[in-house]
Amino acid sequence: MGTIKALAIFFSLILAGVTMAHADDKCAGKLETKVSHEIKGKKYTCDKCVVSSCDTGGSTINNCKITTNWINCVEAPADKKK
Repeated sequence: MGTIKALAIFFSLILAGVTMAHADDKCAGKLETKVSHEIKGKKYTCDKCVVSSCDTGGSTINNCKITTNWINCVEAPADKKK
């Protein structure tokens, strides 16, 4: 049973590596483009990169976390008041 779990983890990591190889060079995870984002009270249009990562050791996986990075940000044009 332990061998099956180890093989399942191994093939999952291989699949994740192949998937990340096809992602945008600046993002090693899920990439969303042209997302509205606010930085210090100003509105921007950015690319949102969400990366999942875990610590592995032997047959255990723990300390999983999701990190969001905002890249290629461009300040949005000011709203015109009528």
